[in-house]
Amino acid sequence: AEVLVVCRAIFHSRVCADDPAEVRMLALVVSWCLLVPVGAKPVPFATLIDAKELRSSSASVSEWVESAGVVETNCHFQIRVGLDGGRPLLRLTIDDDQVIDLDPRNRTNPTGWPLLCASSEPTTTTTPTRRRRRGPVLLSVVNGVDYLWRYWPYFANKVVWCCSVDLPYYLWIGEMSDAVATSAGADCRGSVEYHELVDKHKLHIGSKSSRSFYDESLDDGVMHSLHSNHHVKMLASLAALYDRKRPVSGVYYTDLDAVTSPANFNDTKKLAMLLESDEADRADVIFGNLDNPPEMFWHVHGSFFYVRNNAGGKRMMAAWFGMRCGFKDQYSLWHATLTLAKESGCLPYEGEVYRFLNYFEARKVSTFHKYKHLLMNCTGRTARCPKFRFCMKDAPLESDLFVHHSFPAKNDLFVHHSIPANRVATFTYRDDGDHSPAEEWNFTVQNKYSSAGHIIAELGLSSSIIAENASPACGLLPDE
Repeated sequence: AEVLVVCRAIFHSRVCADDPAEVRMLALVVSWCLLVPVGAKPVPFATLIDAKELRSSSASVSEWVESAGVVETNCHFQIRVGLDGGRPLLRLTIDDDQVIDLDPRNRTNPTGWPLLCASSEPTTTTTPTRRRRRGPVLLSVVNGVDYLWRYWPYFANKVVWCCSVDLPYYLWIGEMSDAVATSAGADCRGSVEYHELVDKHKLHIGSKSSRSFYDESLDDGVMHSLHSNHHVKMLASLAALYDRKRPVSGVYYTDLDAVTSPANFNDTKKLAMLLESDEADRADVIFGNLDNPPEMFWHVHGSFFYVRNNAGGKRMMAAWFGMRCGFKDQYSLWHATLTLAKESGCLPYEGEVYRFLNYFEARKVSTFHKYKHLLMNCTGRTARCPKFRFCMKDAPLESDLFVHHSFPAKNDLFVHHSIPANRVATFTYRDDGDHSPAEEWNFTVQNKYSSAGHIIAELGLSSSIIAENASPACGLLPDE
């Protein structure tokens, strides 16, 4: 906020400097200010969220909320896919009137803080808000526009699907604040994972990796010693749930590299199956389970999940973020879930995940006989502690509407890809009004796609399909 005051002063008044050092400093400040929308009003997380609502005996929000930074929620996005001819475009509208157009050459975040943008036109007197009822949204996160361009086809696929079924799509763009990104969460310093990494000199307090995607050139030991941006999904979920200007009933989160088959475009029946978890109001959070059969309701993965806009859903997101520990978000998810489950009287838990297991051991916890006291499926959880609404038996997220494997199947709603960084496909695009040779840029794609044309066909990104579903109101512009 103080920096914005300086920026406004520079733009709206004359500033003089005689000393060469002052001139150089002023030039740096002006350069930074040019990247900042002058009218932007980011909101501190400490103001946005209700700490009293999130309070629990084991997970203190006060430990991180003051240092969580700010977020701009008055943001809308529209895209032009541009893979089958034309030019890809990401258009951001901040505060309803500040338009920022980005193409693949733009690799720098447009602001110095995170944006939570909705896939729609900005609200004005001539274009009223598209969504008039309080419903759920789909959400994905990126740490920056550079990462978004790397996975543009996967992102665009979900935008087209959301437009085809009239489901709002939210996108978070930005990093966590340095204060939370370089610090361990509650209980982490007493965990096996933390001490193993410190003992191996692989974890340095105050360090942070710039990677928010897997680097296949690193072995697991090195990769998992790095602080990651995986945990931003919890902050983004909380920002969406607490956004009073765009109230939502719940958030369906999916990783950016998840895709759906074009066969699911305009399939409102499959959408209705997905939204059943929101409309039934029988669970506050739902995750996909790692085990088959799911003997431990809490042993889940964080690639896809649903969180309801109520105290229980928000408390789960806050505890998960507050207990962050290491590269993988699953490790803290299991510990946070069990901690809150114990508070609700579901089962006896004394911190076993953090105290006795590292991340890789915790993935196999269901095979360890000594932890049989943590065995409880969703039906058992419902009977034992109905007020802790963590899962819902036969919910869509647990019946293969969201799956976690390497290639899309026609009957799946979303498929989560593990995409190697060294596999790329090249798309060519042109500049508006420029007759010079077209420029080339690379996308990292999943290794079963054999070509750029294969990507377009498999993900439903041809210009003809785009034309059928395009609408500025849902964030999808027609290809040129």
